[in-house]
Amino acid sequence: MIHKPSACKRPKTIDEAANLLISDLSTQQMAMMSRINDQDFDTLCDILLPYIQDDFRIWSGNDALLLSCFEGDHSTSTDPMRIIMERVRQMLQKQNDMILVV
Repeated sequence: MIHKPSACKRPKTIDEAANLLISDLSTQQMAMMSRINDQDFDTLCDILLPYIQDDFRIWSGNDALLLSCFEGDHSTSTDPMRIIMERVRQMLQKQNDMILVV
C-alpha cells in the first residue's frame, strides 16, 4: 500500500478496507486482480497479507474491522485479512466489464 500518515482513518468495515486497497491499484492491477486464478490469488495473498494487516491494525486495536470480517457469511476463510482480499477480488470481478486497460 502507498504510505499514509499514521493519522489516516483506519477502515471499519470490509467494504471500506477493500475500497481503500482498490484505490491503491493501477488500472492494469485492477484488471489483473479481476482475472487472477485461485492459485495465483493464494500466492498474492501470502505476499500481501502481512503488510495489509499492519496497515489496518486488525489485531491491534481495529476491533470494528475485525468484527466486520466475522459478521455474516463473507468467506470460507477464518483469516480476516484473507476475507478482505477476497472482497477486493469480488468487487473487481463485478466491475471487470467497466475496466478499460489502455
